[in-house]
Formats: sequence, structure tokens, C-alpha cells
Amino acid sequence: MQLFPPAAALSNGRAGEIGPTGGAVPARPRQAARRPFQELFAPTDGPDTIPLATGRCACYISSFDFEAQQAESRAMFAVFEDGSHQYRVQEGDVVELDFREAEPGTRLEFGRVLLYQNADDLQIGRPLVEGARVLGEVVGQTSVKLYIQHFRRRKNYRRLRGHRQHYTRIQVRNILLAGQEPPAAPPPQAETPASATPPAGAPTT
Repeated sequence: MQLFPPAAALSNGRAGEIGPTGGAVPARPRQAARRPFQELFAPTDGPDTIPLATGRCACYISSFDFEAQQAESRAMFAVFEDGSHQYRVQEGDVVELDFREAEPGTRLEFGRVLLYQNADDLQIGRPLVEGARVLGEVVGQTSVKLYIQHFRRRKNYRRLRGHRQHYTRIQVRNILLAGQEPPAAPPPQAETPASATPPAGAPTT
């Protein structure tokens, strides 16, 4: 009677050795050859994803353009106050303000600038940035129709009211600091008079 299995049975289970039950240990399936590092990190069909792992769980990273995002966040902008609202604007933005009697093309100036940033130049007002101003031009008038309805069940109570809120739409032209002046507008191009030469094929007098 054998109390302990032979030493071969305590091995790591290689093919041809004797197992605890006395039978031969089956051969382990051959491990797949390791894939080269370049194949594991080769780009997939998507242009902006790179696989980090393969198998049941796959992890991907996105080729996010941090430089473009930082350049956009560091672009010149200002926060100004008009009425009871604050607006974050850049040059060229179109924003809707509270309604005011102004024709399209009217220039408006906003002097309550709360914050100004241009690349590394950051100025925070306490409470306002001294001398800073935002220049805009009215581009049109707009409005929004609102409906307010009250209803109480089983009380025969129904009320419907309407309200139209008017806004003034402006386009930001310049964001200026103290001592700065807006660039001069280009001179209007003179219209060339129509040529007096008769068209080809026309009878000459």
C-alpha cells in the first residue's frame, strides 16, 4: 500500500508523467504565440481609437486634440453684464440681449466688463475691469412666443394666456482694454460706372 503519491505526481502536470490516480497526465493545450507589440497597438478601423487590450474586455483611448482644445479655451473672451444677465462672448459672436429700441447697424457699447482673458493675460474685475469695454452692432430684433396655461380638474377652471418676449440681437465687434481704440473701418469701395461700350454685335451709329 502506497501512502504518498510518487514525486512525479507532484510535478506541474507535464505530459507523460504519472498523476495522482496513476494515469498519465494529458498534455496541456499549446498556448497561442504571443502577438507582436506593434499588432496589439495597431489602429483599428476607427480613425480616433487605439486598442489597449484584446479579449473579452477591450479598452480604448481617444486621440483627443488637447492642443486645439487649449488654444480654443485660451482665445480672447470677456464676460460683461447687461441688465440682470451676464454674457461670455468672443469677437464675432452673436448674442441676444434684452430688448431696446435700436435700428440694425446701431453701435452699442457695454462698459460693465467683469472678466477679460487673452492667452495668458487674465484680468478679473473687482467688481469691474477698469477701462474695458465691449463694442457690438445691432443685427436685428427677435422675439419668442410663450403660452401659460392653468388647469384645475373637476373645477371647470381653464386659463390660457400668451406672452411675447422681445430680444435685441447684436454681434460683438471688438473687446477693448483701457486706452485701446477700435480699428478703423475700411473705406467703402467706389462703384465702377458701367462701361459705355456697346455690346458685341450691336449696330453702331
